[in-house]
Amino acid sequence: MKRIRLVKYRVFEWRDAPEKVTTSLRGVELSPITPGNSECVQDFRGPAVARRFANMADSGQIGLYARINGRVVGHGWVTAPSDRRRRVNGYFDLEPHEALIHFCAVDPEYRGHRIFGLLLHELARVARSKDLNAKVLVDTESENSASIKGIEAAGFNPSFDLVVWRVGRWAPYRGRRVQ
Repeated sequence: MKRIRLVKYRVFEWRDAPEKVTTSLRGVELSPITPGNSECVQDFRGPAVARRFANMADSGQIGLYARINGRVVGHGWVTAPSDRRRRVNGYFDLEPHEALIHFCAVDPEYRGHRIFGLLLHELARVARSKDLNAKVLVDTESENSASIKGIEAAGFNPSFDLVVWRVGRWAPYRGRRVQ
């Protein structure tokens, strides 16, 4: 029998970065993730994530690496805004003109150095460059206080909660927005 698990996500919306948000960091370079460089994430995430990155880049999602001295120390992805509804990551239903920042991580050795906020800000900027009126969202599990702190520091405000139920180990997911 498959196990059913409920997961609650907090979803935030980018309003525009406040002046205090860092838009560059000395020594941190942001570069696009492509199918050709997806293996670079293996510095701290492993080959399964590298394969997933190649598939995401092939599907038109936009990914960024954060690098220090050429080493990948963080990454993040954003779905480009679209004029139709679509599902991202098997659970998040995006409405037209919504973009979702997702699958972000920073190497534990580099956490607390504002790299996460830099990635969020740049991914939001990229989404808005595709659609000036895009509603840019980012989600994280409700218990992930470190991510919530970084998301808010990057200029995002709470928007709604998303309740997701998962059947089995990984999929399928189903989500529902709750106010």
